[in-house]
This record gives sequence, structure tokens and C-alpha cells, in this order.
Amino acid sequence: MHLNYYFIRQIAFRLHEVLQGKSLSEAYTQNKDEIIFRYDDFNKPPDNRGTTFFIRAYLTSVFCCLTFPGQHQRKRRNSTDLFRNIVGIEILEVKPFENERAFTIRFRDAFQLVFKLFGNRSNILLFHNNTCIEMFHNKMTGDAQLNPSALDRHISADYTAFVQKPDLKSTFPVLGKLPELYLDALGYEKADAKEKWELIHKTIELLMHPESYFVTRIDDKWHLSLLPIGQVQTEIDNPFECSSSFFQLFIREDELNNEKQKILTQLIREKTKAENYISKTKAKLSELKKGSSYRQMADTLMSNLHEIKPNAKSVVLQNFFTGKNVEIKLKPDLTPQKNAQVYYRKSKNISIEIDTLSENIRRKTASLSKIESAIVSIHEIHDLKKLRTFAVQTGLKTDTIRKKESFPYIEREFMGWRILIGKSAKHNDLLLKKFTWKEDLWLHVKDGPGSHVIVKYKSGKPFNNAVIQKAAELAAYYSKRKNESLCPIIYTPRKFVRKRKGDPPGLVAVDKEKVVLVEPKN
Repeated sequence: MHLNYYFIRQIAFRLHEVLQGKSLSEAYTQNKDEIIFRYDDFNKPPDNRGTTFFIRAYLTSVFCCLTFPGQHQRKRRNSTDLFRNIVGIEILEVKPFENERAFTIRFRDAFQLVFKLFGNRSNILLFHNNTCIEMFHNKMTGDAQLNPSALDRHISADYTAFVQKPDLKSTFPVLGKLPELYLDALGYEKADAKEKWELIHKTIELLMHPESYFVTRIDDKWHLSLLPIGQVQTEIDNPFECSSSFFQLFIREDELNNEKQKILTQLIREKTKAENYISKTKAKLSELKKGSSYRQMADTLMSNLHEIKPNAKSVVLQNFFTGKNVEIKLKPDLTPQKNAQVYYRKSKNISIEIDTLSENIRRKTASLSKIESAIVSIHEIHDLKKLRTFAVQTGLKTDTIRKKESFPYIEREFMGWRILIGKSAKHNDLLLKKFTWKEDLWLHVKDGPGSHVIVKYKSGKPFNNAVIQKAAELAAYYSKRKNESLCPIIYTPRKFVRKRKGDPPGLVAVDKEKVVLVEPKN
């Protein structure tokens, strides 16, 4: 009800008592949705001017409220003066517009400051002789055509018409939701037309002459009410204090919900990524376990060396593990023993990859469990201070959820090895300069433009053929030769790659490189 006609009416009456005879000292804004008014009594001697009075109007697109701070310290910077035409001019009266969510402060010399409190269309406008000469939210261009003398609305409630059709909202359109809930609690729905009429007028009498103002909790939200309804938190006899108290509670909860939402959005995103990673990795692991056994192929070759013809590209042999015939592809330039060694090496690499994937699934599952636990904990926190304490303890940031730092590379993981792929020619240079070490492995397409690819060094572990093959496939894919069936890729330790003065972005000099032919694959 902080924007209800009946409450705005009480605010206007109380402002009239406080502001009549005072003048506007200054009006200023320190952000786009807030304006501060300071009023003083310049017509009295300095020792008898009374206290300075402040109005703080908070007018965002989602929430609007007036508060009345005892003091307000103006910032030295980022502060802009507004409504200077009425500074120092005496206030004659403050009055509400009839049946409208607005009131006016009338000054001498035909000026009036209109507070239009229409929810997300709220604005404050300065008029001179009923012509708008300044407004707070200039984007609301239609407000410039308002005429203060036309803002009063006369609503006539006809008893005969109401008895014939007792419709509350059409007959009493300015009541609002909380008075309707109050009437429901009094048994309004079950009453006959005459009883309804009496209940409505008793309620309106309370609204017109409230003895107290309430900050109450309804449907898990804070409300300001002129009626005792919901879970009353505070009962106050001053509308200024009630409005300020309501504002503090509402903003604090709104800030809590916003910070909660930021954290939850990030956690839910991480939860989804973790679930997708686990699902894909399990599928890949299952495929590796169910696939053909390279070791069985190697053993089959070794036990049937005499049946393999020289320079053969493939051979069909009986797998003595399964008793079924299996076709085994061969490299024609290698001996049967060398081909068997290739399959033994592939078997070892797959075993390493299976172990790596299993460990990755274990770590990601543990991480997912922590994320799910954090989500449950955050839902149960209802205090901003506790939320921020929890965020610090768990490493979450609530002021701003940090965006992932923009790196000059795309990152892949293969068998526990980190592979970095430069995004562009300039990014290639930045990748080499800031994100590599001399023992990393560097790869690039031979005789053509493409991304620099880096395999990060792991202490005590030499680069195996499988990771070199994978990184080479990526270097081929992220190059201008990605559409070729086979692509030559050069590779060498990072310490043999240097940037010469004057070279264009991405161009480097390379020493001691080796070449491998691969099919471009992402």
C-alpha cells in the first residue's frame, strides 16, 4: 500500500504540516533513479528555523517508494542539481489529488512540484502555470503533456447500482489489494450486498483516518499497510517512519534475493556443465571398454605371424580369445612384429585414457556434490549477512559474479593433458608470450596459416604418441588446411620457438622440428 491512494493521502497531509512556509534548499540526484529534496525555513531567524527536512524519492522501473531520512550527506562527485527554478521559493501547501496516486507541493509564483507515484511509471514533474517545465525521468515524454488541474478524479459510488451488481473493483477502484484481503478476512464474500456495503465503508473510514501504520509480511513479501493484516512486523503512528522502515526491509530483501539469484544462476550453470561432462565422459568410457581390444589384436598378430603376407594392408585372423574371425588393419610398410607393437602401444594408451577418464569422473562427481550442497544451503539462507559470510567461506562472490577471464586460447583436455589452441594471429603471440613454458610442446600446420597449439608439460611425464597425435589433429583442424585428407604438422619443444623483431602477428621462427601426417579432427 505504499503507493495506494489512501497512504499517499496521509503522506501529503503530514507533509503539509511539515513543509508549509519552508522553501526548497536543493534538489539533487546521485544516481539515475533517486532524487533528494532538502527543505529549510528561510523566512525565520537562523536560531528559530527548526530542523531541515529531507524527502528521498526512489523511482526505479521495478520499485518506487518515498522515504524521509533525518539527514542525508551529499556526495562531492557525481551529484547533479535539479529543479533549480524553485530553490528558495516558499511552499504554500501540499495536497493530494483526489482518488489518484499523486500529490503536489505548491510554491509561490505559480510553481508546483507533482509527485506522480504510478508504480513503474512514477515521475516527479515541475509545473509553472500548469505547464511542465522540468521532469526527473525525461524518458517519460508523455508526462510533459500532463495538466495538474486534471489529475483529480471524482468517483461516485452508487448504492443502488452496487446492490444490483456488487462488484468491488469497479465501484471502489482505488481500494487496492490489501484492503480487499482485509475485507475477505472479515467475511466479505459470504455477506449480502447491504453487509458488503457496510463493510466497505467501515474499511474506507479506517483508511481515511488510520490510527497506525503497519509493516507486514504477506505471501513472503514485505508490505506497508494502513490495516492490521498479515504477519505484522512493525506498528508505527507516523507515516514517514513507516515508509522508511518498509523501504529498508524491502530493499534489504531485494538485495538478498538479487545476490542469491546471481550465485544460484552461476551454480546451476556449473551444475549443468558438470552433469553434461559426467554423462559424456561415462559414455566415452563405456565405448572404450566395450570397443575392440587392441591388446587382443596385438596378441593375435603375434600368434599368427606366419599367416601375414608382406606389405599387406589388412589380415583376417581368428581371435583365440573369442574364437571369431577378426579383420585387423595393418601398416604395409611395417613388419608384422612392428604392427603388433603399434597395437600394444594403442592398448597401453587406451588403458591410460580409461584410468584418466575414471579419475576425471570421480573428481567431477565430487565437485557436483559440493555444488548441489551449496544450492540447498543458499535456498535456506534468509539473511544478507549470512549469505555473504557463506559466500566468503565457500569462495563465492556475491557483489559481482565474476565473468570467466577472457583467454587468448581454446582449451581441450586429452588423457589428462591440457591442450591450448590460439584463437587468432594476435592471440597466438599472446599465448606464446604469457601462457607457455619452455618444456611445453608446440605444434603448427606446416607451410600454412593456422593456430598455434600447445600441449602443457607435466613434470616427469614425456609426451606420449597419443597426445601428440591428438594435438596434431587439432592443429590441422584449426588451420587453412583443415579440408585436406592428410595434413603435415610440425612440432617441437616451446624453447625452440622464437618471435623475431618485426615479424607480423602469429609468425615465428622454429628449430629442431619434427613432422607428423594426420587427419584434421576437432
